[in-house]
Amino acid sequence: MEKSGTLPLISIIVPVYNVEAYLHQCLQSILDQTYTNLEIIVVDDGSTDHSPAICDHFAALDARVKVIHKKNGGQSAARNIGLDTASGEYIGFVDSDDWIDNDMYETLYNLISQYGADISACTHYLEYEDGRPTVYRSKEEIMTFNHADVMKTLFEDKIIKNYVVEKLYKRDLFTGLYFPIGQVFEDISLSYKIFDRSNKTVLKYKPKYHYRIRLGSTTNSSFSPLKGIQYVQAIHEQYQFMKKRQLINDKPVMIIKKSIHLINHTIILPSSTLNNEVIDKTLEIMHQYDYLKPQDIGVSRTIKRYFIYHHFRIYKIGMTLYRKLIPKKKKV
Repeated sequence: MEKSGTLPLISIIVPVYNVEAYLHQCLQSILDQTYTNLEIIVVDDGSTDHSPAICDHFAALDARVKVIHKKNGGQSAARNIGLDTASGEYIGFVDSDDWIDNDMYETLYNLISQYGADISACTHYLEYEDGRPTVYRSKEEIMTFNHADVMKTLFEDKIIKNYVVEKLYKRDLFTGLYFPIGQVFEDISLSYKIFDRSNKTVLKYKPKYHYRIRLGSTTNSSFSPLKGIQYVQAIHEQYQFMKKRQLINDKPVMIIKKSIHLINHTIILPSSTLNNEVIDKTLEIMHQYDYLKPQDIGVSRTIKRYFIYHHFRIYKIGMTLYRKLIPKKKKV
């Protein structure tokens, strides 16, 4: 590595909320980076455990750590404050219950520098709290994407993920852009707008980010109709954005698949104003893709779509009976 004084500043934004059991490991992994010219913006989002004290401890330990304490407003609001505070030429994100390899930001910066990219990315490990072995894929391969290719790949959400973590961005890509407040899947709602401004993206298909799978986290808690409709709306808006710009020709089968999945889970719950609104909003989105034919979405989804549209009450009774006879298996 070059001396830190000759390297551009990277601002790393870490939103924190009640993660005292994991925060030390997270922040220490950032301090231990081989890329040392860092501005570490830790945003305490109104934590009620010992997280605020841990944040302050690390700020006293290393001058690169800047702590902001605020009232609870959600992860999006915390990240947005981080963006407003950041002064680096590059931006990175780390979630406070995760941790990173000590050369992650050196790797990501070198990729941008060597390939003249606007965004660089690596892959991640899945770290399970319940004792299951770590899961990851590593091809030791470097892949580059132009604007059109990366937008299509981002919508597929397989090679380039919609997470804002495990990536490094040029700061100016975020000009005028913020995470939507009050949404669970804020990464999906923002990522495509960021990537739309990039000319070149480079991915090293090697894990450097450790994504912790824990009970009670935002993305891994039990089924919620509200979370479900926010996800469907997010991928619908992403698809419409790309379609309008003629960046994607793929049939939006995934939107129909996720919509039917959401309805199946919602209709077996007790009837409520919220659940009914979720179903109505889901149907509204589904109807925008009525042009999809059986050969596009398959026979099974075509039949389900027909009964949802035309015989909803019968479909609900059938799905409820099905779940009583064949309960959904719990994840182990």
